[in-house]
Amino acid sequence: MKVKEKRQAQILKLISAVEVETQEEITLYLQNLGYKVTQATVSRDIKDLNLVKTSGSQKRYKYIASDQITSETPDRKDRFSSLVRDGVIDVRVAQQFVILRCHAGMAPAVASVIDSVDRAEIIGSIAGDDTIFIAADSAESAVMLQNEFRQIIKQY
Repeated sequence: MKVKEKRQAQILKLISAVEVETQEEITLYLQNLGYKVTQATVSRDIKDLNLVKTSGSQKRYKYIASDQITSETPDRKDRFSSLVRDGVIDVRVAQQFVILRCHAGMAPAVASVIDSVDRAEIIGSIAGDDTIFIAADSAESAVMLQNEFRQIIKQY
């Protein structure tokens, strides 16, 4: 096993054992294990591993593997609502597009869970760091989706 694979396995082991909120925490953990890493290396590993941030305990965020979001679990709807509620700040419509403004770093996680939901009116989505563009099949569907997202983010 290559050093990169071992290091990434350690990252997965860490995030499955404890709630890790920052890249700095991962960097320190790896350095304590003897890996010579920088925050930039950890950032690339996070991208390679397709890790996303989601809400953790005590109003903190935590890294999780994206396959944990899209897996078929009984609490999938709760996970969907929770990520949307915790990650989305504002919802707007522009013709057939629904634009979600998110907290910094949350858009990939929210987009991943949106993509995992089988909705015929959602053609696809594109996520940046804090913005998601959702293509709807019609302007009417976009308005309907906007209303659904607004309902979710108002549920505190």
